[in-house]
Amino acid sequence: MRANSDWVPMAPATMPLPADPGLVLNFYTVEPATPSADAMTLLGTWAATNIHSPAPADQSTITGE
Repeated sequence: MRANSDWVPMAPATMPLPADPGLVLNFYTVEPATPSADAMTLLGTWAATNIHSPAPADQSTITGE
């Protein structure tokens, strides 16, 4: 089991969806300018890097070996 210090503290929030009464969007936020905000920014850069980065090329096809 993880220690509490391993978790990023987040505040839950909900937003009703007016197009469909009774449905809500649940999301979590972090306080700005905190270590938690830094952690979420870093996580976002990882996700963006993985989505938009091309797969590494096979060296043997580049060098002809």
